[in-house]
Amino acid sequence: MGAEIPRESEPQGPEQKEWQGQRWEYQTQFLIADIEAKGVRDFLKQEWPDWEPGQCVPETTIPELNVLGERGWELVLMQPVVIENSGSVLHVGRYPKISNVYFCVFKRQITQNSSQERR
Repeated sequence: MGAEIPRESEPQGPEQKEWQGQRWEYQTQFLIADIEAKGVRDFLKQEWPDWEPGQCVPETTIPELNVLGERGWELVLMQPVVIENSGSVLHVGRYPKISNVYFCVFKRQITQNSSQERR
C-alpha cells in the first residue's frame, strides 16, 4: 500500500480556508403521481395529444417537477416507494408492490439568495 494522496478539495492543516468551489443544498420530497391533480390532465394532453395515460403514470409528476426546476432545483433521484401509514418507507424486496408515490432528491447550487428562499 502506498501513501494516501491528499485531495485538493479538502484543505489540510491549520491554514484551512473556506471552500471556494460550488456548494449545493439538497431537499427530499415525496411526489404523488395522479392525473387528477390540478392542471395535469391538460398538460399531458398538450404534450402527448394521442396518448390516454393511466391514473398514476410517472409523467403526471412533470408539472410539479417543472415548478421545482424553475426554482433552481435539479432532480437527482426519483424512486417509486411504498409508504406506511406512519410515514415510513417500505423496502420492496422480492414481492413488488404498485405505488404512485415517488421519493425524490433534488439539489441546487447555493447562492446568496438561495439560503433565504428555501422552496
